[in-house]
Amino acid sequence: MSSDTTRVGRLELFAECLLLGVLVAVAALPLVTLPAALAAGCSGVRRLVEHRTSGARVFVGDLRRALHTSAPAAAGVVGGCALLGFDALVVVRAGLPGAVAVAGVVAATAVAGLVVLLRAAALWRADGPAWSALLRLAGARAAADLSGCALLVGALVAVTALVWQLPVLLPPAVGCLVLAGTAIEARASARI
Repeated sequence: MSSDTTRVGRLELFAECLLLGVLVAVAALPLVTLPAALAAGCSGVRRLVEHRTSGARVFVGDLRRALHTSAPAAAGVVGGCALLGFDALVVVRAGLPGAVAVAGVVAATAVAGLVVLLRAAALWRADGPAWSALLRLAGARAAADLSGCALLVGALVAVTALVWQLPVLLPPAVGCLVLAGTAIEARASARI
Protein backbone atom coordinates (compact mmCIF):
# COMPACT_ATOMS: atom_id res chain seq x y z
CA MET A 1 0.00 0.00 0.00
CA SER A 2 1.50 3.34 -0.98
CA SER A 3 1.78 6.36 1.28
CA ASP A 4 -0.83 8.26 -0.77
CA THR A 5 -3.33 5.39 -0.47
CA THR A 6 -2.77 5.26 3.29
CA ARG A 7 -3.39 9.00 3.62
CA VAL A 8 -6.58 8.77 1.58
CA GLY A 9 -7.77 5.82 3.69
CA ARG A 10 -7.12 7.70 6.93
CA LEU A 11 -8.77 10.86 5.63
CA GLU A 12 -11.75 8.83 4.44
CA LEU A 13 -12.09 7.22 7.87
CA PHE A 14 -11.92 10.62 9.59
CA ALA A 15 -14.46 12.16 7.20
CA GLU A 16 -16.86 9.24 7.58
CA CYS A 17 -16.50 9.42 11.37
CA LEU A 18 -17.48 13.09 11.28
CA LEU A 19 -20.54 12.17 9.19
CA LEU A 20 -21.36 9.33 11.59
CA GLY A 21 -21.03 11.81 14.45
CA VAL A 22 -23.65 14.05 12.91
CA LEU A 23 -25.95 11.05 12.34
CA VAL A 24 -25.43 9.78 15.90
CA ALA A 25 -26.02 13.25 17.37
CA VAL A 26 -29.27 13.67 15.45
CA ALA A 27 -30.43 10.15 16.29
CA ALA A 28 -29.60 10.62 19.99
CA LEU A 29 -31.50 13.89 20.43
CA PRO A 30 -34.40 12.22 22.29
CA LEU A 31 -31.81 10.79 24.78
CA VAL A 32 -33.67 7.47 25.03
CA THR A 33 -32.15 6.56 21.67
CA LEU A 34 -28.58 7.28 22.82
CA PRO A 35 -27.50 3.63 23.29
CA ALA A 36 -28.95 2.60 19.92
CA ALA A 37 -27.45 5.63 18.16
CA LEU A 38 -24.00 4.93 19.64
CA ALA A 39 -24.30 1.26 18.67
CA ALA A 40 -25.24 2.14 15.09
CA GLY A 41 -22.35 4.60 14.94
CA CYS A 42 -19.86 2.02 16.22
CA SER A 43 -21.23 -0.48 13.71
CA GLY A 44 -20.65 2.12 10.98
CA VAL A 45 -17.02 2.57 12.05
CA ARG A 46 -16.50 -1.21 12.00
CA ARG A 47 -17.98 -1.32 8.49
CA LEU A 48 -15.57 1.39 7.35
CA VAL A 49 -12.54 -0.36 8.79
CA GLU A 50 -13.61 -3.67 7.26
CA HIS A 51 -14.18 -1.95 3.87
CA ARG A 52 -17.88 -2.81 3.80
CA THR A 53 -20.72 -0.64 2.61
CA SER A 54 -21.51 2.25 4.92
CA GLY A 55 -23.38 5.52 4.83
CA ALA A 56 -26.57 7.13 6.05
CA ARG A 57 -28.87 4.39 4.73
CA VAL A 58 -26.82 1.64 6.40
CA PHE A 59 -26.70 3.72 9.60
CA VAL A 60 -30.50 4.00 9.66
CA GLY A 61 -30.80 0.23 9.20
CA ASP A 62 -28.40 -0.40 12.09
CA LEU A 63 -30.24 2.17 14.20
CA ARG A 64 -33.57 0.41 13.61
CA ARG A 65 -32.09 -2.96 14.59
CA ALA A 66 -30.46 -1.47 17.69
CA LEU A 67 -33.66 0.31 18.74
CA HIS A 68 -35.53 -3.00 18.88
CA THR A 69 -33.33 -4.27 21.71
CA SER A 70 -32.13 -1.13 23.50
CA ALA A 71 -35.11 -0.35 25.78
CA PRO A 72 -33.43 -1.53 29.01
CA ALA A 73 -30.24 0.39 28.23
CA ALA A 74 -32.28 3.45 27.25
CA ALA A 75 -34.18 3.32 30.54
CA GLY A 76 -30.86 3.08 32.38
CA VAL A 77 -29.45 6.07 30.49
CA VAL A 78 -32.50 8.23 31.17
CA GLY A 79 -32.67 7.13 34.81
CA GLY A 80 -28.94 7.68 35.33
CA CYS A 81 -29.05 11.10 33.69
CA ALA A 82 -32.05 12.10 35.82
CA LEU A 83 -30.38 10.89 39.03
CA LEU A 84 -27.03 12.53 38.30
CA GLY A 85 -28.75 15.72 37.15
CA PHE A 86 -30.79 15.83 40.37
CA ASP A 87 -27.64 15.22 42.45
CA ALA A 88 -25.81 18.01 40.61
CA LEU A 89 -28.76 20.36 41.11
CA VAL A 90 -28.91 19.64 44.83
CA VAL A 91 -25.16 20.13 45.18
CA VAL A 92 -25.18 23.44 43.32
CA ARG A 93 -28.28 24.94 44.93
CA ALA A 94 -28.08 23.71 48.52
CA GLY A 95 -24.59 24.90 49.39
CA LEU A 96 -24.00 21.82 51.51
CA PRO A 97 -20.69 21.10 53.20
CA GLY A 98 -18.61 18.79 51.04
CA ALA A 99 -20.29 19.99 47.86
CA VAL A 100 -17.00 19.90 45.96
CA ALA A 101 -16.44 16.25 46.90
CA VAL A 102 -20.00 15.31 45.96
CA ALA A 103 -19.67 17.17 42.65
CA GLY A 104 -16.47 15.23 41.96
CA VAL A 105 -18.20 11.92 42.69
CA VAL A 106 -21.15 12.86 40.46
CA ALA A 107 -18.81 13.84 37.62
CA ALA A 108 -16.71 10.67 38.01
CA THR A 109 -19.87 8.53 38.02
CA ALA A 110 -21.13 10.23 34.85
CA VAL A 111 -17.80 9.71 33.09
CA ALA A 112 -17.63 6.05 34.18
CA GLY A 113 -21.18 5.51 32.93
CA LEU A 114 -20.34 7.07 29.57
CA VAL A 115 -17.21 4.91 29.24
CA VAL A 116 -19.16 1.71 29.93
CA LEU A 117 -21.96 2.80 27.57
CA LEU A 118 -19.46 3.54 24.79
CA ARG A 119 -17.79 0.18 25.30
CA ALA A 120 -21.16 -1.61 25.28
CA ALA A 121 -22.17 0.21 22.09
CA ALA A 122 -18.89 -0.84 20.47
CA LEU A 123 -19.63 -4.48 21.40
CA TRP A 124 -23.16 -4.38 19.96
CA ARG A 125 -23.93 -6.58 16.95
CA ALA A 126 -27.31 -6.98 15.24
CA ASP A 127 -27.29 -10.72 15.98
CA GLY A 128 -25.41 -10.40 19.28
CA PRO A 129 -26.41 -10.60 22.93
CA ALA A 130 -28.97 -8.40 24.67
CA TRP A 131 -28.05 -4.98 26.02
CA SER A 132 -28.06 -6.17 29.63
CA ALA A 133 -25.39 -8.73 28.75
CA LEU A 134 -23.48 -6.14 26.73
CA LEU A 135 -23.47 -3.69 29.64
CA ARG A 136 -22.22 -6.39 32.03
CA LEU A 137 -19.53 -7.42 29.56
CA ALA A 138 -18.54 -3.79 28.96
CA GLY A 139 -18.28 -3.21 32.72
CA ALA A 140 -16.09 -6.28 33.13
CA ARG A 141 -13.91 -5.30 30.19
CA ALA A 142 -13.63 -1.76 31.54
CA ALA A 143 -12.45 -3.10 34.90
CA ALA A 144 -9.93 -5.38 33.16
CA ASP A 145 -8.67 -2.71 30.72
CA LEU A 146 -8.05 0.41 32.78
CA SER A 147 -5.63 1.83 30.21
CA GLY A 148 -8.37 1.64 27.57
CA CYS A 149 -10.74 3.40 29.96
CA ALA A 150 -8.13 6.10 30.53
CA LEU A 151 -7.89 6.58 26.76
CA LEU A 152 -11.68 6.90 26.52
CA VAL A 153 -11.72 9.37 29.41
CA GLY A 154 -9.04 11.35 27.56
CA ALA A 155 -11.23 11.35 24.46
CA LEU A 156 -14.22 12.51 26.52
CA VAL A 157 -12.16 15.31 28.10
CA ALA A 158 -10.82 16.42 24.70
CA VAL A 159 -14.28 16.43 23.13
CA THR A 160 -15.75 18.23 26.14
CA ALA A 161 -13.08 20.94 25.98
CA LEU A 162 -13.55 21.29 22.23
CA VAL A 163 -17.34 21.54 22.46
CA TRP A 164 -17.12 23.90 25.43
CA GLN A 165 -15.03 26.28 23.32
CA LEU A 166 -16.99 25.81 20.09
CA PRO A 167 -20.44 24.22 20.70
CA VAL A 168 -21.19 23.90 16.99
CA LEU A 169 -18.60 21.08 16.84
CA LEU A 170 -20.69 18.77 19.04
CA PRO A 171 -22.11 16.64 16.19
CA PRO A 172 -18.79 15.88 14.47
CA ALA A 173 -17.07 15.45 17.85
CA VAL A 174 -19.51 12.65 18.69
CA GLY A 175 -18.07 10.80 15.67
CA CYS A 176 -14.63 11.03 17.22
CA LEU A 177 -16.01 9.49 20.44
CA VAL A 178 -17.64 6.69 18.45
CA LEU A 179 -14.32 6.06 16.69
CA ALA A 180 -12.49 6.06 20.03
CA GLY A 181 -14.95 3.61 21.59
CA THR A 182 -14.72 1.26 18.63
CA ALA A 183 -10.93 1.47 18.57
CA ILE A 184 -10.63 0.76 22.30
CA GLU A 185 -12.86 -2.31 22.04
CA ALA A 186 -10.94 -3.55 18.99
CA ARG A 187 -7.73 -3.06 20.97
CA ALA A 188 -9.17 -4.95 23.94
CA SER A 189 -10.41 -7.78 21.68
CA ALA A 190 -6.96 -8.11 20.11
CA ARG A 191 -5.43 -8.54 23.59
CA ILE A 192 -7.77 -11.38 24.57
